[in-house]
Amino acid sequence: MGTYEFERQTVCEGDVLPFEKHAIIVLNRDGAFQMKNVPDLTDRQACRGKKLITASGKWTIETVGSIDNGWGDPKSAWGLALTGDTGNLSIGFMGDEAPYKLIFTYGDPDEGAVMIFSRK
Repeated sequence: MGTYEFERQTVCEGDVLPFEKHAIIVLNRDGAFQMKNVPDLTDRQACRGKKLITASGKWTIETVGSIDNGWGDPKSAWGLALTGDTGNLSIGFMGDEAPYKLIFTYGDPDEGAVMIFSRK
C-alpha cells in the first residue's frame, strides 16, 4: 500500500520522457487503486506518443506468473491484479523485501522490456 512513482523504463530507447516523470500508482488499504499519468507503452511503436493511462479500480495480491531458473523448477511470481477502468492488468513485485517495487513487463520477459515504479 502507498504511493508509487515512476522510476525508469527499458521499453523505449533514450531518456525519460517529460510526461513519465509524473506517473504514479496509489494503492489504498481498502483495496482500491488509482493510476495517474502512467505511459501506455503496450506497443513499442507508441514510445514517442503521449498516451497516458489514468484509471481506478480494485487491487488484490496474487500470483501473476512464474519465474523459471532454467532447471525446470519454476517459482511463483507474486504481484498485483488490477481490475477496473484498465480491464485486467498484472503488475509484479520486484525485490527481496518490503518495500517492493512494482514492475510492468512488456512482451517476452526475457527481452527485459519493463517499467518500474518505486514507493514514495
